[in-house]
This record gives sequence, C-alpha cells and structure tokens, in this order.
Amino acid sequence: MRFAPAWILLVPAVTLAGGNPIDDTIRASKLAALTLSTPNSCAVTWADAAVAAAAEKAGVTTLNATRNKENLETFVGSGYAPATLRIAYREGKEIDRLCGCGTANDVATWLLDVSDGQTHADRLRVTAQSPARDVVPIGSWIEVAQAERCADRLDDAYKTLVTLWNDIPTRWPEQRALRLTRVAYELGALAEKHEPARVALIALRDALDGTKDTDLAANDEWVALNRVLHDDARTLAWFEAARVDPARKEAATRQAPNVFSMWFEQMRLEDAGALIDDPIAWLGVWRQQPEGLDGAVRGYVALRAAGRPKDAATLAKAIFKFDKASASGWACTLLSKSAEYGRTGKDEKAVAKVCEDEAVVAAWTAALP
Repeated sequence: MRFAPAWILLVPAVTLAGGNPIDDTIRASKLAALTLSTPNSCAVTWADAAVAAAAEKAGVTTLNATRNKENLETFVGSGYAPATLRIAYREGKEIDRLCGCGTANDVATWLLDVSDGQTHADRLRVTAQSPARDVVPIGSWIEVAQAERCADRLDDAYKTLVTLWNDIPTRWPEQRALRLTRVAYELGALAEKHEPARVALIALRDALDGTKDTDLAANDEWVALNRVLHDDARTLAWFEAARVDPARKEAATRQAPNVFSMWFEQMRLEDAGALIDDPIAWLGVWRQQPEGLDGAVRGYVALRAAGRPKDAATLAKAIFKFDKASASGWACTLLSKSAEYGRTGKDEKAVAKVCEDEAVVAAWTAALP
C-alpha cells in the first residue's frame, strides 16, 4: 500500500483571528492530526523522528495550535481537555483523540492506528481482552474507558466502566477494593460530564436501598455510589441514624473511616476526631486506603481538634515506627498540618524533635498559641 507524504504545518494561534487556516487544512486533508497544547509543555512533538516517520508513512497532515479558550471551543467543545490533546480527522470528520504527551512511540503508533481505522481505545481493548497470564486486567479496562472518555465517546466509556463494575465481584472478587476506589472514581469523573451516566448511576445506587442495611457489601457500594454522585449528605444522614441503631451498628462502624473523610472535608474536625476509637487500629485502615498515611495525618489533626493530644501523640509514634526511613518527613508534615488547621500545641515537642526541617519547626513554633 502506498501512502501520501505527510507535511507539518506550524500555525500560531494568533493567525486564527483572521480566519481558520487550521480548520481549512483539516477539511482539505484525507487524514489530519492536530495537537492542542500550551507552548513547550510537551516534549514529544510532530518533529520527533519516530513521530514524523509514522506521519509520513500513514499519510497524516500534522498541525499545531495553542491550547487557549478559542481553540478549545473550536476543536474540543465540551469534551475532556487535558494540557496536551491530539485529535485525528479523516476527510474533516473527527475520528479519535489521544490525551497527554505520551512517548514518541505512543504517538507514532496512534498515527498508524488511525490510518488503519483503529482508535486508541481499540488498541487498549485488545490488551484488556487478552491479558498476560496471572494478570488481572482491571487497570487495562480502566485505560480503555479513559481513552473512550478522552475521545468524547462517553456512552462507550460508561458501558466499559459499568461492565467492569458488574464483573469484578464474580470474576475478581479479591479486587473488590479497586471497584470501590478506582472504578468508582472513573464513574464519578464521567458522570460530571455525561448526564445519562449520572442518571444510570442514581438508578444503580437507589437499587441498593432495600439491602444496604442488611448486606455489608451492598452498603459499601451504596456509600461509594453516593460519593461518585457527590451525595455524601445522604450517607451522613444514614450514618447518624445507623450509629445508634443496634441492627445497623456493624454497618455504621464499617463506614466510620469514610464518614471521617467526609467530616474532615467539611471541616467538622472535632466530630471526625471523635470517631477514632483506637488510633492504632485506624492506622491499619488508613494504610490500606489509596491515600495511605496521608489519611493518618488527617487523623492526627482531627484527634488534636477533638481535644485528644495523647491519642494524637500515640498515632504519631505509630506512623514513625511504621515508616522509620521517612519519620522526619512525616513529623514535619504533622507539624505543618497542625499549624495549617490551627491545632498546634507545646505538647507536640516530641514530634518537633523528629522533624529535621528547621524551617518547618520554626513555622510551627511561630504558630503556637
């Protein structure tokens, strides 16, 4: 198969004021690819040897435009707009998008794929459908959904994520935590831009109303979907009632770490600190969460806010013991956060001794009441 040679057109954004030569070129080209990015923000350009060779082989006309409001409105619309976005066109019609800088090989492969009628999500789907032995392809399927969302194929992204949401309990039950974290997060990001996804997620959440008080797994999903839908108020209202209901106490206790995060975000620090019954046990919970010890840092601040400096000190010592190599860094972080939230006290001197950053200690000292 013979391919027409590619050419590179560098058009400054200011030239768009008198017309739209980029749009004209896209319409006149059999295949075209446009990069939208802020100047010098991406190391990989159309001029990279591997990329230029792929563009020539695929017969793709390559163009650049500055990532600004005018160009985003013209070429991206309401779609996802990362710092660097590449858009492919066939005879003036958009056929795919590639988000992020990527490597030169990534971009070159994408150009060859679009010339063959394959999208970035298509390539990723092949890997997800045929994973290497002993590899759980949850991350691969999330990448497929991200590529579909990037390309503004939001219905496809929703179908991919919901299929993954439904498959995890039966196919990979040991990965259930990823379902309530990474998959839920992607669903939430999608729902913010895609009303059909939001409506479907509400239905999915509401379908759990009948079992959320008797089935712990259903309760976990219900809380996660409330989070996805930015409806934490529903979870908090349930928690206030469930925590004093013997029949639901186990479920309420199970959700306490999630409620802690919600209350902390709402600056209900005293209430958040009061939830921590055993700082060491909670440290074990935080270590298993995506934010890791950052959750424990918030716990330290909340305990101090709740008037429990001794428990805060106990938590600090446990953090230092768990991550001895970074004890100084964690100590400095505790002091900084204590000062940030106005919870400093002279009883933190033991933590200050572990922090080796004099500037942090000085700032903490200045913030003492």
